[in-house]
Amino acid sequence: MSGKYIYYNSHFFQNAPEEPNVYRYSPLQSSIDCPPRPDSPYYCTYLAYRNYANTKYLTFDLGIDKAPPGYAIVDRKMNIFIFNFVIEGKGTFNGKPFERGSFYYSKPHQYHTMRADATEPWVSIWFAVDGSLGKKIADRLDEKYNGQMCTFAHPDELFHLAEFLLYEFPHIQSSTEYIEGVIHLLMTYLFPDVSFDFHEDRNFTLHQQRIIRQSMISIGKELSTVTVASLAEEAHLEVKYYSKIFALVTGISPKEYLLRVKMDMAAHYLVDTAIPVEEITALLGYKHRNSLNAAFTKAYGMTPTDYRKLHSVRE
Repeated sequence: MSGKYIYYNSHFFQNAPEEPNVYRYSPLQSSIDCPPRPDSPYYCTYLAYRNYANTKYLTFDLGIDKAPPGYAIVDRKMNIFIFNFVIEGKGTFNGKPFERGSFYYSKPHQYHTMRADATEPWVSIWFAVDGSLGKKIADRLDEKYNGQMCTFAHPDELFHLAEFLLYEFPHIQSSTEYIEGVIHLLMTYLFPDVSFDFHEDRNFTLHQQRIIRQSMISIGKELSTVTVASLAEEAHLEVKYYSKIFALVTGISPKEYLLRVKMDMAAHYLVDTAIPVEEITALLGYKHRNSLNAAFTKAYGMTPTDYRKLHSVRE
């Protein structure tokens, strides 16, 4: 459980004074913590995960892009797979028109051009990933569709989910299981149904994926009160069966996932805020400080108080 591979980046677009019809971008902020949503009308904001010790994926980016009118990315060639969901507006991808509800993707070392409509520029949710994980997603899409464009369902819901993941959810996890879980959630929006089984020994349905997607949102919003039992009840499932589905989709049990999120949030509060440990205990749903101490020490090898002191000294 480490945040060292994660950073936040955001740009806003503005007209270039010397070229009125050309947009430039300037950085807004770069830090390990997500700032409030950008107030600029045109921006690109994303989280980037870097894990160079992992051969399955080395990088993973998740972003929201609100392009300015007429904005263009011409003959871009990158060494990563890019997957794009159009939430609003219009444009073209390699000369082919897209609109709200369109999905398209590009592959490493492939030239591609995207242009935003002059009056209805795109708003998109995108993610980028490399390594064998990105190739596997693209190969499944190639099998399913003729070309690199299709449609997806529920764009407004997807936009709200992306905003939640970017601005509200604790971005401290960089495990392969977590990254794959986020990708699974995003890909459930493709229409018609596309089942992505990244693990040959695990087979799950679109409905099961959506159950876990909702559970992850609930965990992030109700961390102080949520339990495995309440998640199962929300999904209208018996606890044992719900736990089996959660592990099937994410690779870990809901109990383990809840613990990871709580410990990651505890570390965030200890390093990035001045909230007393007693209040952190309550925010994470523990009745007694000793319970938090025991769980945190097992995860990080030291008590919350010692962890805060260590990071204060380093800064």
